[in-house]
Amino acid sequence: MTKGRFDVNPFPDVSVSEEERQQLIDLVNGYLLNYFHEYEEFAIDDKHKVNEQRWKHVKSKDNLH
Repeated sequence: MTKGRFDVNPFPDVSVSEEERQQLIDLVNGYLLNYFHEYEEFAIDDKHKVNEQRWKHVKSKDNLH
């Protein structure tokens, strides 16, 4: 990608009220907290074990699975 490729923003500015801005921030924070909680369950409680009924092994390289 060349430097300065996107000199002009192709998207119009979005204008939201302070209340809408705070609602969006709260929504994103809620999603982040939920995903951190799910990761902690996976990493700590499940000891990085994948649910084999939900996920199927497709491909591996050099037996790194």
